[in-house]
Amino acid sequence: DFVDRGKDSIPCIAYIMAMKILNPKKWWMIRGNHETREVNGNIEHYQDGSFLNQCLVIFGDSDGYAVWESVNNFFDTLPLAASIDKSIFAVHGGIPRELCQEGSSLDIVRNLECPMRSVHTNEMVYDMLWSDPSSPEQEQSPELDTAGFGLSARGCTCFGERSIDLFLQLHGFKHVFRGHEAQQSGVGVSKGARLTTIFSTSRDHFAADITSTCGCVLVDHDFIHPIVRALPQTHGVGGLKPTYAEQSVEASEVSVTHDPHSNAPTSPQHPHQSHPPRTPHKEYKSYTEHYEQQQ
Repeated sequence: DFVDRGKDSIPCIAYIMAMKILNPKKWWMIRGNHETREVNGNIEHYQDGSFLNQCLVIFGDSDGYAVWESVNNFFDTLPLAASIDKSIFAVHGGIPRELCQEGSSLDIVRNLECPMRSVHTNEMVYDMLWSDPSSPEQEQSPELDTAGFGLSARGCTCFGERSIDLFLQLHGFKHVFRGHEAQQSGVGVSKGARLTTIFSTSRDHFAADITSTCGCVLVDHDFIHPIVRALPQTHGVGGLKPTYAEQSVEASEVSVTHDPHSNAPTSPQHPHQSHPPRTPHKEYKSYTEHYEQQQ
């Protein structure tokens, strides 16, 4: 979530882009669901936190649309995944079903078009941007299929222990790093310590009476070091319990899903969501039309 969190999206993304220019071989970014026009252009849902809204407030209508579109053109070029020391697979959302099938290759990801403007019409890309790990309750229920996939609290794909087993075995990784879900402890370790969820944004994902923090991870040779601001209940990896989407505001986040029976994305309702998700495409299309007219 490089944008849409808090009211400083523009300084945040400007800093991130500057670091890439200064350290092109050391500073790497992975694209997530917020690095798409469908999400960061949704003023109705994210309101003051919306990246587009902040561009319009700071730069005015015409220049604001131009800045928003230019930054999104940059987001279109970001990779969807990365590997660390050929041992750790890093992705924003989660592992897609296509990479858990016998004979699959990471070349599927490497060969995706770049820049990629329309991300939500590709089911594999959508899963990499939006999917979540299954909850412990789902692992013990018949909700997951034979490959370990099911439906998450957001109404997107979720992946379980079986999915991770298949993925790690097929592609030779030992761990999966991902973001996407706010973590009360900053870092959440799950699925037999093979899945690490890392979250470092602001605290606005939880109720005011819940103590939360932010975290990062250092990979040093053969060791993984979680680094979090101190929490009383956090002592070692055992204290880094995962926080699932339904435990924070994430479950009410707008999702744009891929309907296999249609060429158009849809926004499903899901019983875990606190309110019906709003459709971002109405506003997005008008923004695109406005920008094209300005050109």
